[in-house]
Amino acid sequence: MATPNLVRPGGTSHIAWTAAGGVDSSCTITENGAAIANPAGASCAIPNGSADRTINAQTVYKISCDGGEKTAQVIVNLIPALQEF
Repeated sequence: MATPNLVRPGGTSHIAWTAAGGVDSSCTITENGAAIANPAGASCAIPNGSADRTINAQTVYKISCDGGEKTAQVIVNLIPALQEF
């Protein structure tokens, strides 16, 4: 879950995750495909946790548990900047 999931560049989104359904092994959290083992400011008790992240581009967060058997993702988008003609 991302709150909000639409931010201005440089804005902050609160990312929260819960790996439900009986996780049998470890989980990996990625930000645009790169693993973030312990996100800054995170309550990183996998399978549950949260982190506040600064967003400067469209960002995809994904949690993958039990060797990829259980996955979920959320996308945070940017509010488009208006440009004068």
